[in-house]
Amino acid sequence: MCLKNIKRFFISYVFLLCLGSIVSINTAQALQLSAAQLQMVQQLSPSEKAKLAQQVGVSNVAPTRSNTPVTGPENIKPRALGSSPVEAKIKHGTVDVAQQNAEIQSSVKVDVPVVKVASQVSADQLELRKSFADFVAESKPLTVDTSHLQQFGYALFAGSPSTFAPATDIPVPAEYVLGPGDELNVQLFGAKSDQFKLLIDREGVVAFPNIGPITLAGMNFSNAKALLAQAIGKKMVGVSASVNMGKLRSIRIFALGEVSQPGSYVVSGLATLSQALMVSGGVKKTGSLRTIQLKRRGKLITTIDLYDFLLKGDTSKDVRLLPGDVVFVPPIGMTASIAGAVLRPAIYELKDHTNVAQLIHLAGGLLPKAYINKATIEGMGANKKNYVKNIALKKHGLKTSLHNGDILKVFSTLDFEENPVLLIGNVKRPGKYAWSQGMHLSNLLATPEALLPETYMDYGIIERETKGNREPEIKRFSLKELFQK
Repeated sequence: MCLKNIKRFFISYVFLLCLGSIVSINTAQALQLSAAQLQMVQQLSPSEKAKLAQQVGVSNVAPTRSNTPVTGPENIKPRALGSSPVEAKIKHGTVDVAQQNAEIQSSVKVDVPVVKVASQVSADQLELRKSFADFVAESKPLTVDTSHLQQFGYALFAGSPSTFAPATDIPVPAEYVLGPGDELNVQLFGAKSDQFKLLIDREGVVAFPNIGPITLAGMNFSNAKALLAQAIGKKMVGVSASVNMGKLRSIRIFALGEVSQPGSYVVSGLATLSQALMVSGGVKKTGSLRTIQLKRRGKLITTIDLYDFLLKGDTSKDVRLLPGDVVFVPPIGMTASIAGAVLRPAIYELKDHTNVAQLIHLAGGLLPKAYINKATIEGMGANKKNYVKNIALKKHGLKTSLHNGDILKVFSTLDFEENPVLLIGNVKRPGKYAWSQGMHLSNLLATPEALLPETYMDYGIIERETKGNREPEIKRFSLKELFQK
């Protein structure tokens, strides 16, 4: 299509849009505008239309909106051609642009919709937002974050030393069992003064000058001292003896099972089971802290629970090791998690049959803000399906048994206060006051001195909840009348 024809079609199209009229199929045919040509004009960009309008002498052409899209003859409602003077001139081809503009301005009023954007949020919206904020502040959803829970007790081995130096400067207990390599310091006084260092040899014997060999291996330190003193008293008249431990022997033990570095270790003769765990790097998180075993010559000697160490400070079962002892850490047993309003949220290893009260005790107890009327236990049943159980943290609820993998969630109480009265406005001491039965307005505002200067004395407002539906209720009062009473 040539540029001349496009300009002609564009003039006709623009004038019809400006008139706000709806072109009929007959009109399009009279103007020799086919559907394809009309579509072509519509597809021009705004800048192209403006440039084309400038070339043909049409000014002040602005796009208008219509609820009826003009995309082709199928969307055009029929109307008689030539119903306006401008259409008649277009039909006969005698179009005067200046005259058409004047006629359009005098006879056509184009309504342009105006969208007003509010610069501020309305008062209703502000009130709604405030109400929602108050709702959120006074509510506590029944949710507890369990993503940061860690296994309890394993931090004990976080700083385990890479080497283990034997202790040589600590007192030797009376129950210490002597063995090859131990050294005894014997000092004689009385009729004869002398000092000897006696080393227990591989046969478990010490060679005492002027007395002879004495077997001490396998005896505890207390009995060995008594035996030496008795032998010296028999052989040396008028001589007394003082016996002390010298250098201690080293022993070889084994740390096996779920320890960080299982193997054989040489430790001090005073080493205990807990020290053997330290030198082996500690217990892995796959190992049990509650059933650590000490085996000697293939037999189970004792079992210790490290929770007694951590929670009670009880080291009475931390027995001393002998050469060849095996410290064995079995895999971890049943576990249960506790999260929320407790002192020490964590994952705890269960022992025997553990109930809710015992798990709370392991966690250090409930916080003051704990909501005891409802807690949840989440876990997996025997049918491998997840379940949720609601309990109260009192009476029978505390006796609820726990299973492997259970999560006990302890929720917090609401931050909502039951008896506040809020005093705001032009007063000297605004804030919250405690409400009591029979309280009057004069209890808050006893004298005019409670007000700031320039207070409007004829008007005050009390806002409260209506009984029954909790809707806001407004009650007006006069400060002037209040202080006249």
